[in-house]
Amino acid sequence: MADRSILDILSLEVVELVVQESRKCDRKGFHDLRLVCKALNKLVEPQVFSTVTIQFEKDETEKWKSIPEFLTSLVSGTSPYDSGIHLQELNVGPLLQPIIDYLLSYSGLREFVLDPSDWDNEDNENVTHQSQDHQDDENIAHQFFHSVLPMHQSTIQTVAFRNTNPGSWAIAQPYLEGVFLCKNLESLTLVYHFPIEEDNRPPTIALADLLSKISDNLPRLQTLRLCHTRKHEIIFGPDTIERSEYTRLVSRLFLIHITGSKSHFPAKRQPQFILHAAGSTFISAPAGLGSGSGHYRFELLYRDDQLDGPVYIDDEGFY
Repeated sequence: MADRSILDILSLEVVELVVQESRKCDRKGFHDLRLVCKALNKLVEPQVFSTVTIQFEKDETEKWKSIPEFLTSLVSGTSPYDSGIHLQELNVGPLLQPIIDYLLSYSGLREFVLDPSDWDNEDNENVTHQSQDHQDDENIAHQFFHSVLPMHQSTIQTVAFRNTNPGSWAIAQPYLEGVFLCKNLESLTLVYHFPIEEDNRPPTIALADLLSKISDNLPRLQTLRLCHTRKHEIIFGPDTIERSEYTRLVSRLFLIHITGSKSHFPAKRQPQFILHAAGSTFISAPAGLGSGSGHYRFELLYRDDQLDGPVYIDDEGFY
């Protein structure tokens, strides 16, 4: 005898009413309704998992290293009637192949953050070697910009890369193609390669070109954050400076670069987004001969006090 569904006994309207009333009762009992039959599972499951938050904490058990594989297991679901769990927000670091595979299994992601700062360098390296095999960062980055972002282009509102180390995640022209598909983006954080003049190797893109393209292609953008990065430069002379002071010096130079004339850019309309970079905040303003020139710049609104101090530049670098 074939299994009978509750819909063979009660109408869909009555079953939906039962589900709605059950939400007001014991939460565990409401969850258990999924086990009655396939029909009830389909009605209850979307409401059960609509607000679930999965949080991983790093501890001595090292179970957190299995996060990528855990996400992969979400694709197939937990019962014959599940269609899989589709996360709307995801904060990861590092980004590994199993996570890419998970993000390619569905659409509907609203927020993505790559933030390796929560993992120290040793653990980060160990996880990469254990879980990623021969997949290098460039391959992962290429998949994210060219495959993952197009998959979620209609829903994603926040994209952030907070890995400020030089490498494959620095924004480059080919990567922008994927970013510009996401017309509903409201917040964007990018790693920007700010090289010394002698180091003009890719991935680099002129700041003026970057600001121009973002202004014309992301109409709903409210906040742009640029995390500048460059290879550590040796400071010549009898005295050396600590890395923290070197970082402040580079930030000062980047601030000067943002407000300088080389960073003025053309755009179809004045940008409405706020720019955060070098520990400071900038707003757009007309550049050139007036508001109708079609050229714009970002002027300083707020400057981090830690950036106070002169910057001296010569042929050997800066100090």
